[in-house]
Amino acid sequence: MVPTLEYLNRRFDHYNNLCFEGKLPKIPVELTTSKRFLGNFSYRKNRLTRKCTDVKIKINRLMDCDEAMLDDTLIHEMIHYYIFVNKIKDTSAHGRVFVGVMKAINEQFGRHLEVSHKPLEGEESVIKHEPTKRIRLVAVVAFRDGRFGIKVVPASQERLNLFNSRIKRISDILTVDYYLTEDPFFGRYPCSVALRFCIVAQSDYLPHLANARKI
Repeated sequence: MVPTLEYLNRRFDHYNNLCFEGKLPKIPVELTTSKRFLGNFSYRKNRLTRKCTDVKIKINRLMDCDEAMLDDTLIHEMIHYYIFVNKIKDTSAHGRVFVGVMKAINEQFGRHLEVSHKPLEGEESVIKHEPTKRIRLVAVVAFRDGRFGIKVVPASQERLNLFNSRIKRISDILTVDYYLTEDPFFGRYPCSVALRFCIVAQSDYLPHLANARKI
C-alpha cells in the first residue's frame, strides 16, 4: 500500500495509545519523496535558546509495501519521538534505550521493528543513523507491471531458501536477482524474509550495484 496522510495520522493516534499510553503530543506527520530514507524523525534546535521547533515525522510516500512494514516504519520514528519528548539520553541514535523500547514493543505487540533506517543527511538538527558498512544480500525484484523492488535478505542459506519459497507464490513477480554488495546505500532497507519490497527506479539503485557480485 502507498501511505496517505489520513492513514498515517490515524495510525499515529492508534499506536500512541497502544504503545505509548497516549502520552506523545500530536506532531505533524508528513509525506516526502526523499530517496535517502523510509522514515525520519527530525527537529530544529536554536543554538542560543536551545529551544526545539519544527518537530515532525516524515514517511516516504514512494514506499509501496504492505501495511505491517508501513506501520513498523511509523512506530520506529515514534520511538525516536518518545525519547525526545521524555528528554532521555541514549548511547547513540539507535542506542540502548531505543533498542530496549523497540524490543519491548516487538514482544508485547507482535511487531517486527528493526534498526535500519537512514535519515536525510546535511540537516544539523536531524538525528544521524549511519548505516554500517558490511556485505549485504540484496534481492532486486522485477514486477510484471514494470516496477522494480529492493529487498535485503539475511545472508544465510536457510533464510534465503525460505525467502525463495515465499516469493514463488507471488504471481505479480517476473524475476528476482540476488547481489552481494558492500555499498552502504542498501543499509536503509529492512533486512528480513518478509515479502516487503521498496519500489525504486532503476536509475536510483543500479549505480550502487556496479561493484556488486551477482549470485
